[in-house]
Formats: sequence, C-alpha cells, structure tokens
Amino acid sequence: LCVGRWEDDQKNAPLLRRALRGVTRTLPDVRVTVVGSGTDRFAGLARVERVENVPNSKMPAMLDAHRFLLSASRFEGFPIGGLE
Repeated sequence: LCVGRWEDDQKNAPLLRRALRGVTRTLPDVRVTVVGSGTDRFAGLARVERVENVPNSKMPAMLDAHRFLLSASRFEGFPIGGLE
C-alpha cells in the first residue's frame, strides 16, 4: 500500500515507480495498491492498482488488507498515512 499526493515532488513518485517496477519484476505474486491524487504516474505497471480517493473511514480496513505500507517521501521520516 502506497499513499500520497503523487503529483507533489515531496512524495517522489519517480522513485516509487522505479521501486515498484523492480518489486513486481522480482516478486511475481506481489500486488500493490497506490492511493491518492496523481496515481496516473503509475499507469502501465503490472499488478499495481490505482485508487484516487479513499475516505478516512476506509483506511483502517485498507491498511489491514495489506502487509506493507511503502513510502517514497523525500522529507517525512515515516509513512504518515498510517497515522492519519
């Protein structure tokens, strides 16, 4: 699960795209969900679901359904999506 404002340079969408491409090539059974505005930056990646908007009330279930919360942020020291 990757949550962010992907059109914001701080979230570093190019780094996340490269990482996801490597992960999905290396681990053929992995599936990824990228959530937030600007998810069009991840179009065409295999096994990557893009979701533009998730209400706060749905985030706990979404976090529970995934094994990892991945952050590519340049400036945040931890994935803020889990705290919000």
